[in-house]
Amino acid sequence: MGKYDALAAFLADLPRSKSEIEMAFGRIDCLVGGLPPSSRRLRTWWANNSQGQSLAWHRAGWHVRSVDLAASTVVFARGEIGGSYAARGRASAEPGGAAKGPVEPTLTAPLPTGPEPMHVETIDARVAFSWTRLGIVSLDYAGKLAFPGPLPASPGIYRFTLASESGRSRIYIGESDNLRRRLSSNYRNPGPRQRTTFG
Repeated sequence: MGKYDALAAFLADLPRSKSEIEMAFGRIDCLVGGLPPSSRRLRTWWANNSQGQSLAWHRAGWHVRSVDLAASTVVFARGEIGGSYAARGRASAEPGGAAKGPVEPTLTAPLPTGPEPMHVETIDARVAFSWTRLGIVSLDYAGKLAFPGPLPASPGIYRFTLASESGRSRIYIGESDNLRRRLSSNYRNPGPRQRTTFG
């Protein structure tokens, strides 16, 4: 049973005559066994997207119309808005992924409250990039990691391919706002409590 199934069941059991309901975060806390701290800080946690909590209220036939973080309340309204690509008709849930029928614009976040609703436009964004191979990481005379250079002092994503004696490789991917500092300083001179998933 999923964490947010109880919320979905509560919404699904509401009478059909009820088109929307305002709920306090505390009431939802009781239903789901506690909301995460991010739900009280970030409006995006309540977005009508493909996250687990959102899919739960979508299954019940509801969406978030508005959220008030200051008052710790959320308004649910009937009807599915947002959701996964498959649920929005952009890709079939079956293998093959072809869209079935016309694609309608959908909301990916709740509408802001106010006297006049804003017009919301849906935008799909994708990022493409390629890796730059720097070389092999080795150990220097002091037994510390030695990275090939030159390393850029800029933000970026880095990837290590870790070889093992069994011949089976593992890949570690990380990100940093300064690649030179992260790789040539932090990895070479880790603090006593600094750990990674492979160290």
